[in-house]
Amino acid sequence: MSETMRISKEYHAYFCRRLLTCKKCFPETPGKFTDMPVYRVDPKLFIVGHAPSLYRTEPGFCFGGSSREIFAEILERFNLTRGDVYITNLVKCTIVGETIGSEEYCFKHLVEELDYYKPKQVLVFGRVAVSKLLGQFVPMNGRSIMLKGVQWIPLPHPMLAVYRPAAKAGYFKLVNEAALSYKRGSGQRSLWDY
Repeated sequence: MSETMRISKEYHAYFCRRLLTCKKCFPETPGKFTDMPVYRVDPKLFIVGHAPSLYRTEPGFCFGGSSREIFAEILERFNLTRGDVYITNLVKCTIVGETIGSEEYCFKHLVEELDYYKPKQVLVFGRVAVSKLLGQFVPMNGRSIMLKGVQWIPLPHPMLAVYRPAAKAGYFKLVNEAALSYKRGSGQRSLWDY
């Protein structure tokens, strides 16, 4: 194992321990769980969702609940697997069936992840995560934008296709656009083009 890889793995373990012991949103509440980002040595794509599901009965991994099948299909369109990507959320924890953590507080954890891993391509799912990272007026159309040397690809959350089956075909048109943006490897627009 290279020195860089060892340091990276140690940092990831340290980061996850901090998430598990965080009491900012839920100081002493039973039932809290956190979806941990899975360590990847050199991920091909960095993926950001909104928050862990409120309706799962046990901790899992990001996009592991009702959106699991849709998310798997999205990765397939990108010619990727879960093993190829780093997946995290804007909000890190939830109380099952009740509430999610604070977007404002958790955002600092996400910024830390982005600063540490320095991804070149980031797929962002959902209006809340897109607005927080890129601004509220960025369209979620699968077209990439370049910002500070990073290719950002905004898409609606996969749950759109779960909750609105009639919208699934249109959703996957956006996913196909996003997959093309990813494969091209550079943004087609800047924020000023919108």
